[in-house]
Amino acid sequence: MISRKAKAGRNAAVASLLFLGILVLINFLMSRNFFRLDLTENKEYTVSEATRSILGRMDDIVNVKVYFSRDLPSYLATLNSEVKDMLEEFRAYSKGNLVIDFEDPAKDPETENRVKRLGVPQVQLDVIKSDSRSIQNAYLGIAILYEDRSEIIPVISSTENLEYELAAGIIKVMEKEKKVIGFLSGHDEPDINQAYDGLRQSVEQQYTVQKVDLQGGRQKVPDNVSALVIAGPTGINDREKYLIDQYLMAGGKLIVLEDAVQLVEGALQARPIRSGLENLLPFYGAKVEEDQILDNPPHCAVAGFSQGFFRYMIPYRYWPRILKDGLDQENPIVSKLESLVLPWVSSVSESELKPETVQFTRLAWTSPSSWPVTGPFNLNPQQEWAPPPDKLKSYTVAATLTGTFKSYFADKEAPPVPADTTAAVQAPADEKKIAESPETQIIVVGSSQIVGNNFLSQFPANMTFVLNAIDWVALGNELIAIRSREVSDRPLDPEILKDEAEAKRNTIKFAGTFGMPILLTVYGMLRWLARRREKQAFETSLQSAGDVAGPAD
Repeated sequence: MISRKAKAGRNAAVASLLFLGILVLINFLMSRNFFRLDLTENKEYTVSEATRSILGRMDDIVNVKVYFSRDLPSYLATLNSEVKDMLEEFRAYSKGNLVIDFEDPAKDPETENRVKRLGVPQVQLDVIKSDSRSIQNAYLGIAILYEDRSEIIPVISSTENLEYELAAGIIKVMEKEKKVIGFLSGHDEPDINQAYDGLRQSVEQQYTVQKVDLQGGRQKVPDNVSALVIAGPTGINDREKYLIDQYLMAGGKLIVLEDAVQLVEGALQARPIRSGLENLLPFYGAKVEEDQILDNPPHCAVAGFSQGFFRYMIPYRYWPRILKDGLDQENPIVSKLESLVLPWVSSVSESELKPETVQFTRLAWTSPSSWPVTGPFNLNPQQEWAPPPDKLKSYTVAATLTGTFKSYFADKEAPPVPADTTAAVQAPADEKKIAESPETQIIVVGSSQIVGNNFLSQFPANMTFVLNAIDWVALGNELIAIRSREVSDRPLDPEILKDEAEAKRNTIKFAGTFGMPILLTVYGMLRWLARRREKQAFETSLQSAGDVAGPAD
């Protein structure tokens, strides 16, 4: 006959095996159906629905190589684990189609050379220990690889924008055909093969670049153009405005770099110009003002000038330098930039005609020490500066418009096609006007000079700005929903910071430092006492059962 103690042991073994089986089943199901509980207020550790959708559509293996150095400085101590956590979540939602590897390039010279060829740079980090300061070389980059294509995130200093960068990189490498970026031509715009040659070469690494010549209104914007860049035009006619309008109404994206003034060649002067978009853009929601924004040092860049045989460098107020506090930290176009220089830039304002379905958002704005001039435009850097005190404030110089737009020509007759002897380029007789757009975007900047070849060597961040802008409009609506992580700031109550509240502050410090350990200790002791009582009760019941069974035998 099996004793009660043996039965209890057997039951405990069966329960343990059953418990282990349940754990194995849960782990199996969780590996196939990812679940994570994020209790932060802003869901800081959970990828967005847009990212999940992108990852869920993956149908092939994409490799993510994380090139991080070991022994990072203390202020980057948690970065490795934060990046790993996010990538693990990406891998879970990709259903195994994302393969992640971590490597330290410095451990192997061959790997280090390969990483450098990919475009992941070695960066220098400040290391402060005790009373000494030194420089440490390190790698903090990621490469996203698919077939023969690659996308590089050169330096990661935080995970605030990492979700956007990873999602954008995955989309880029998995596209079977490159998207087409059109550059409007035929209106005295800077030539993308000459004045914008550096920009063109950078854009062509990820996109196909195509000139878009509307031929005075005889040719529409090609259907394969994902985004149209309009940079520094003059004299766009009504028919061409109609074609641009209809491109936007069909869901096209616009990046408008509009100049309100034109530099006079050989003189430090500028004159007002007309792009032809003066009525169109305000109708959509943004207006490029007929002014120039100036800023005082240190919020302006240094420029070189020649005087006779001499060349001198001087802070140039017509070149405002936008620092991080003048860049929208919620928009991935500019959130990673340290600065941006916009030469001869005009202010961009929200138009009174902006539809309610469109959101105007500032991308970049000058410092509170800036002011506008409206002509005559004297560009001499050594003139006497007398900014009007009532005009000193921040001015928006770049903005986005997002939403559904109404056609400027919805209640107007479509402008006729200019006369042409070639019937093939005439508008079709059944040409249909689109009155309203789907959700789409426009980026407006008050200068076309920002990415000229002569500026890129001085201000490389300008190139990053335009490339980010192209990515933002060309890679689809899903990426717009991926925002920088917002960390809530919860400062102490001002009353607690007063001198007379020192005792209260000390109580808070004590509770924060020792409260949780004390609570855990008390909880542990209570659990130990409860289990001890349960054990004693169990042993007593077994002993009583044995005493009862003894006489029967």
